[in-house]
Amino acid sequence: MELEVKNIGYTYKSKRLLKKISFQVTSSDIIGVFGEGASLLLEILDLEKKYIGQIYVNGELVTSKNKRLMQQKIALISRKTGFFKTHVQEEMAYICDIHDYTHPEFLKRMEDSLKFVGLPTTYLSRSIDSLSASEKILVLFACNLILNPQIILIDDLFKELDYRNQKMILKLLRRLRDRKNKLIILASSDVDFLYEYTDYVFILKDKTLLQSGKSGSLFKNIKFLTENGLPIPSLVQFTSLAKNKKVRLSYHRDILDLIKDVYKHV
Repeated sequence: MELEVKNIGYTYKSKRLLKKISFQVTSSDIIGVFGEGASLLLEILDLEKKYIGQIYVNGELVTSKNKRLMQQKIALISRKTGFFKTHVQEEMAYICDIHDYTHPEFLKRMEDSLKFVGLPTTYLSRSIDSLSASEKILVLFACNLILNPQIILIDDLFKELDYRNQKMILKLLRRLRDRKNKLIILASSDVDFLYEYTDYVFILKDKTLLQSGKSGSLFKNIKFLTENGLPIPSLVQFTSLAKNKKVRLSYHRDILDLIKDVYKHV
């Protein structure tokens, strides 16, 4: 799966909110988006906003004629949308209905989607209000996986989750990428999260794309981050301070790996 955008822009009430954003990505990476306009960019990629520029999905230009079909290949998972029904099965059916999705084994598709995210099929009868925060996110994933989207957009779902649940859901994303060949793009305001969990990152500033690159390299470029008034990931900051004090630490993207390195050298 390949996604390409060329000179994307967005204007609301005569105010330009995004301008001349261009990039090309494939399903080989988990992509992060950081900065003002990150959520808006995902909404545009979900083809729900009127934009200027071009969007190509697998080399095919999105047009007014094929937009509805293209939207079936893309899923935006966001807390902003919330839930529309009171029970899990009703919610799944509703998501499929608004996307004109049908399947001869519809109930089995629901059950398989729940199983894939690690929830038993008994959750079909659960009320939404009875679910924990992490369970609600897993149900959001399951609802959208029924549609078998090729591109999964995730808008800041992780900031309210603890470390264990973040790990659990990131494991799910890697399964989707590696086993199902899905393209995953997630927006987050948390640079610590993006540094640790994404392969590649786009940084937005002044309504356009400031820089893109591998997350491990870009977020270790303290000079670049400082010059552009961007936050430095905590693990990078700690390691940099240690290096300044002549402690022989390496940069790590997992805090457990950093702790092991600290024990080794301190």
